Amino acid sequence: MFQTLTIKQKRVFDFYQKYIQENLNSPTYTEVARYLDISPSVVFSHVSKLERLGYLRKSSNWTISLTSSKTKKLPIVGEIACWIPIEVSESIEDEVEIPDSMLWSWNNWYVLRAKWDSMKNAWIFDWDLLIIKHQNTVNDWDIGVVIIQNNFDEKATLKQVFITPKHTVLKPKNSIFEPIYVKNCEIRGKLVWVIRNFN
Repeated sequence: MFQTLTIKQKRVFDFYQKYIQENLNSPTYTEVARYLDISPSVVFSHVSKLERLGYLRKSSNWTISLTSSKTKKLPIVGEIACWIPIEVSESIEDEVEIPDSMLWSWNNWYVLRAKWDSMKNAWIFDWDLLIIKHQNTVNDWDIGVVIIQNNFDEKATLKQVFITPKHTVLKPKNSIFEPIYVKNCEIRGKLVWVIRNFN
């Protein structure tokens, strides 16, 4: 799966899995809390986390379902600077498996490895894996993969993007770094998920 669960998360997930398979609907938070001898608020917290990790899915009427166990392999195509832009490198280093439930269809996806800490206030740290949806535009304040073009030179960085009539502003999420103002750049993708590195 996408990320190994803690013992407590796995207990909650296992109960949902067994209950849904046997009853064809989801238990209430109170039922889960009573069975696992924890509070409903703790159940809610675990379910929210399991939803973010792609194990459970919450519907608009608050029922909860299991997500697909199928995964998709995405290529890790290099490093992306979360500081001074670095030269573009696009060679496949490795692959990582991601649950299908976390990726919507008909889009191209790839993975980059974060370098340095100018995005740490967006909870992006050195060596985290970044799941990127390939696209050529982003909305203001999205975090995007940006290629800065200078003559024949291309350098890449990961920043929060804001477009003005005169410049594209690349904003770090760390107060010790200054924004970068560029005239010639290209968007190569939007950050969608972060896989945390705990080493």
